[in-house]
Amino acid sequence: MAKRTPKLAYAGPDNAVKITTYTKLQQVAQDFALGKLGNVLIVGPPGMGKTYTFRLAVQQSSNHRYAYLNNHAAPFGLYTKVWQYTDMPLIIDDIRAINSNPASVGVLMAVCDSNKPKLVTWTTNNLTPDTEPPSSFETNSDVALITNAWDTLNERVKALEDRCMCYHFVPSSHELHRYVGSWFKDQSIYDWMATRIYQVKNPSIRSYEKAMQLRDSGAADWQDDAAAMIGVDPELALVIKLELDKSLKPGQRVARFKQQTKLSPKTYYRRRIEAQRNTPGGHTKLVPPKFKLPKPKNLPKLVNAQPLYEAVPSLAERADGIYDILGQVTKNEGERAKLVKMLGTRSKKAKAKKAAKANKTKGKAGKKKN
Repeated sequence: MAKRTPKLAYAGPDNAVKITTYTKLQQVAQDFALGKLGNVLIVGPPGMGKTYTFRLAVQQSSNHRYAYLNNHAAPFGLYTKVWQYTDMPLIIDDIRAINSNPASVGVLMAVCDSNKPKLVTWTTNNLTPDTEPPSSFETNSDVALITNAWDTLNERVKALEDRCMCYHFVPSSHELHRYVGSWFKDQSIYDWMATRIYQVKNPSIRSYEKAMQLRDSGAADWQDDAAAMIGVDPELALVIKLELDKSLKPGQRVARFKQQTKLSPKTYYRRRIEAQRNTPGGHTKLVPPKFKLPKPKNLPKLVNAQPLYEAVPSLAERADGIYDILGQVTKNEGERAKLVKMLGTRSKKAKAKKAAKANKTKGKAGKKKN
């Protein structure tokens, strides 16, 4: 059986606020630049424009300079930079690499203190109050920590996390495409990406730039090279292609997917839900299955519950797998069981249990008659 490449996870802190739109990200960046939020931690996939958004907001909102640092800053270099930009906004990119160095974490903990003024100290290198930088200084700088992934490696990193307003930026492929369309100038590449952005495992703004560069190179097969370079997911691409083929019935789509990938029908429906989640309602014009599940009146208010009704082509064919599909909607066992009951479907085990209970009740009734 072919192995599917797992999608990379760019998880944020447990207490992070989820952001799914660029409008919200820009608002957070503006509030940071105006000093309304204090320290912030932004976690999200690479190539989404997180750093650019914050740098632009600070440039437009501040009447003074700001410091930009990346993961190449050594602990003492970080300390020196913080001193050079005393009381000015600090944007520190790729903070994940810095987190692995205890000395760097110590500097960050001091400059991210919630109480102002913040006292930052350095106890080595023979520094004195008269040297530059001095052995200690006070600052009122707010800090924006930006990273592609976040690891709470130890209690000190956990304490650093606690000093910040934490956000997890996870825009959908459609939101990314909409944002790029607000400033991208090459219409032909934008249209070419429109048909492929939902097939990319980890889309980014750089995907558009790579496609444009390959086309401008003059290579005859630039589209194939670009598709491979931006990371088009063959499985997802096949699912979308099959769903867009209106000449196929639901069962035929599943059969072709299984024939070409050697993967199970369960994988097909899971990837189909994945495609629907990454697009706005009906954006990819996915063909609805012939059979539609009845919508219960008292369905629990669950996020992304709607794709469930279009995910199962036949109750008879998918009775055993519906519980797994419900897992795409909610991980709560109680809610899944409630949904299964509402949808009028049961696993073989549940059916057997009910049949046994019915036989037991029937046996008791017979005994009473005797």
